Amino acid sequence: ALAFADDLVLCARTSSGLRRSMDAVQTRLSAAGLVLNVEKSATLAITIDAKAKRYVVDTSEVFYLGQQNLGVLDAASQLKYLGIQFLPRGAAPSDGSALEKGLRNLRRAPIKPQQRMFMLRDHLIPQLQHGLVLGAARRGTLRKLDVQMRHHTRLWLRLPKDTPVAYFHARSADGGLGLPQFSVTIPILRERRMRGLEQSDSPYVRAVIRTKLGDVVRSRNTYNLHYGGERPRSIKQADVITAKLLHQAVDGRGLLEASRVPEPNDWVLGRSRLQSGRAFIDSVKVRGNLLPTGSRSSRGRRGQGSEGWCDAGCRAKESLNHISQACIRTHGGTVQRHDAVSRFACGRLRQRGFVVIEEPRIPTPAGIRKPDIIAEKNGKPVILDTQIKSDTLKLSDEHVRKRNYYDTPEVLDWVRNKFESENVPLVSTITLSWRGVWAPESATLLRELGLTKTDLRLISVMVVEKTALMFRWFKRSALTRNAPRQ
Repeated sequence: ALAFADDLVLCARTSSGLRRSMDAVQTRLSAAGLVLNVEKSATLAITIDAKAKRYVVDTSEVFYLGQQNLGVLDAASQLKYLGIQFLPRGAAPSDGSALEKGLRNLRRAPIKPQQRMFMLRDHLIPQLQHGLVLGAARRGTLRKLDVQMRHHTRLWLRLPKDTPVAYFHARSADGGLGLPQFSVTIPILRERRMRGLEQSDSPYVRAVIRTKLGDVVRSRNTYNLHYGGERPRSIKQADVITAKLLHQAVDGRGLLEASRVPEPNDWVLGRSRLQSGRAFIDSVKVRGNLLPTGSRSSRGRRGQGSEGWCDAGCRAKESLNHISQACIRTHGGTVQRHDAVSRFACGRLRQRGFVVIEEPRIPTPAGIRKPDIIAEKNGKPVILDTQIKSDTLKLSDEHVRKRNYYDTPEVLDWVRNKFESENVPLVSTITLSWRGVWAPESATLLRELGLTKTDLRLISVMVVEKTALMFRWFKRSALTRNAPRQ
């Protein structure tokens, strides 16, 4: 007998033996006040056809539970046990219809795109994972499920067809959307399950695994998985490979430092309702460098009149990096994005009891220095300057460069005299890339000053939203570098 929770399987060599087992179980359960559910019970009789040398499903014999007869399974019948569909010959192969149905339901539901992503990642996929790990899942089926999932995600988020595959499946901490990849995770989980059976504390389980039946089960659960040119043995190793594939892609290269400060990247998981659907879609595109810039749209067509130069007459490629950092059309947006981050940080510092001075003019022999924020609490002053940098730069180096710019005796003495403090002011920065990736030194100091992980996440969202807005301004503007300003 096999028993788990309220499910029970009785096995016998003969029909008379099965009847005795059924009577004994019914008697014991009745004594405990329990009743068997006839509608959910069924019998399966497998006999041997010696002449044809094959197994046969026998449907001629009917079994009774009390006065009611139990359903009889034939060769094509399916029975659900512990969430897995079984045929007489074993676990029924999955065809992916459950995922397709769930994706269609999510697409029809009147919810935001980020809510669809949340439901897919945190509810629909875990529902399917149990059956794929314990049931029969072929490689082709797993790849088909991945294709279905990415297809619907592209529709929901309006992503281009050449979006890197790794962008869908990389962890949010590494810069991706955090969707599991069935063709990678399921084989790893099945092999881990087999290793668990081989190392089981039960001698009976270990004995079964060493039989011919165990060899068959082991062969069905060994995929010899190769992914990204490597052989991952765990989900963690697979995540590292996926992150590497993302950061090797042209569009994912700017997310290389995302994992150094992983918490602010959680906004992409769609667990917040603060963003509108359009803002979330645009933010995901900015994060993945997927907006239709001239440089990106001209890939594969250069040399045919589509070189991807900036439409405003700048001597630079029309990349999102150029549009959000240096283009003449979006200079005002660059300033607004910078000021929005500074104002948010000032507000949070004031809420935590800091006295804040914004953009003071500090005279020095080298010229006027104007840090964005000077804050003081309990006699300990802090100097902060905000900067949104290119995704091609090392953010830690940019943090050090800006910190050294203000870490001079004249600036420090001015701040000490302003607050009448004996402590040496602490100099730091608020440094991010236009993709919302943080410099770790900046994030660490802001946390020490009292800002929360949620505050850092909101700043990241603010940056990518402003960057998306700048792209729209760029497309709507007719300003060129040679044209006179109005």
